[in-house]
Amino acid sequence: LDAILLGYGVCSNGVLGVSSKMYKIVIPRAHDCITLFLGSKERYKELFDKSPGTYWFTPGWIENTIMPGADYKERYHAYYTEKYGEENADYLAEETATWLKNYNKFAYVDWGFCPECKAFCQNASKAYNFEYECFEGDKSLLKDFLWGNWDSDKFLVLEPNQTATGTTDESIMKVEE
Repeated sequence: LDAILLGYGVCSNGVLGVSSKMYKIVIPRAHDCITLFLGSKERYKELFDKSPGTYWFTPGWIENTIMPGADYKERYHAYYTEKYGEENADYLAEETATWLKNYNKFAYVDWGFCPECKAFCQNASKAYNFEYECFEGDKSLLKDFLWGNWDSDKFLVLEPNQTATGTTDESIMKVEE
């Protein structure tokens, strides 16, 4: 079965407007990638509704990006200095850190294989004086995604020439009409 699998949520509207002329496109019905790690849009919504100020940590994010931590501003400053020069680095590093004011909790999605990542999240929580919580990851949504079990409640399947658009209901996205 030929299909393009987009393992991405609506996050920043990155999948809205996509289409293919030749292949089906399969997209998990997810607000963001954390849904994929938690196992369902329902679990994500439940946790979001309970604590909307939660910033999520996963091993992939920790290992491949500059995540909040005790030396966050310093790491961003070094990154910006290398990329944009010393003159702009102070301003950019400070601006980058301002978004954290919208959060009060750091949560780790634990799939049981990166104890140092879990510790990183715990230490970041202490550094920011944020609440910390750990949630067990659930691979079921990713398994269904990869194995072709594309139930319409969990996945939007676009046929060739169809386009994804967002919704304001629990379906998250639909075929554009």
